[in-house]
Amino acid sequence: MLRCPHFVMADWPPFGRAISNAPNTQQHLTIATDGAGGAIVVWQDLRDPRINVFAQHVTAFGDLIPRGPATGVRSSPIR
Repeated sequence: MLRCPHFVMADWPPFGRAISNAPNTQQHLTIATDGAGGAIVVWQDLRDPRINVFAQHVTAFGDLIPRGPATGVRSSPIR
């Protein structure tokens, strides 16, 4: 399970927010501000035999933007 830390300006839960509940390994996490107190979280994901890059948008309140699955949105496979 991939978790992000609590941001100082955001009103996230004290122990962070699960960003992905996908099986296997999620690694190489990168976080960027969305300019509104939230964040765009991107990571390398090994849930499939091929390596993929996934992303999730998190609001300033720590909620996931409901445009994708709870496991994140796949960008593209790395070949």
